[in-house]
Amino acid sequence: MKRRFLLFLSTFTILSLTANAACLFGDAYLKRGHHKQARQVYENCAKEQNDPHAQYALGKMYQTGTGTQQNIMLALFYYRFAAENGLASAQRALAQLMMEVERMGAPGQNALKEYEDKIQDLKAQNTDTVLPPQKREMSAYAWMLLAAEKADNKWFYPAGATQDPEAVRLLPTLESRYGKSAREQAIRQASAWKEDKLLQTAKNVLSEKEFASFSDTLYPRGRKPDPARRLLEVSKLKQRITGEGQTND
Repeated sequence: MKRRFLLFLSTFTILSLTANAACLFGDAYLKRGHHKQARQVYENCAKEQNDPHAQYALGKMYQTGTGTQQNIMLALFYYRFAAENGLASAQRALAQLMMEVERMGAPGQNALKEYEDKIQDLKAQNTDTVLPPQKREMSAYAWMLLAAEKADNKWFYPAGATQDPEAVRLLPTLESRYGKSAREQAIRQASAWKEDKLLQTAKNVLSEKEFASFSDTLYPRGRKPDPARRLLEVSKLKQRITGEGQTND
């Protein structure tokens, strides 16, 4: 089992590095002002490799109209794809753009509703989800909370564990603007989103038998979850992914 996991991890690392190297061409094109070529590279990486950095870059290009016609809806979509992968900078950018659209009044609210409906439709079509698709609208506040969270609590994010400094700076402004009830709702949304990400990570890393035990411990049917067992299972998963506490034996 250990050898199988190490082989999987090594293969995954090599493929990730290769994919990342290909996507870096987009950065090179962008720096030289070759916007069309940059967008083509980013689109391939974003769609074919689900690369969060390419998705984030596309979001910025569509938001500003760099190398393409400005399209706020597409900017929201690409920021959301990167945010769903756990990229903190994209979570913050998505929150900021959502708030910007909200300030447009009724047209902005309609646009955000259309965006969220389309996101949920895409999720419903995704057959790889661990749990049945649920209609879960995410507020700008919730995305900002996720972006500002400490990196130590993000070890299971596909995009890696990072904290966005700008989100940390902006968070107090949101707390004063939206109030306590909005903050509590955003915390619930962010927590539910993180649970989904934790399960997705466990499914990708554990064997089928291990995942069944893991999910049953976290979400037992017909009984209350045991906090101590949950902590142990999550700690074991973290150790497997990060290598913390492992020896070279």
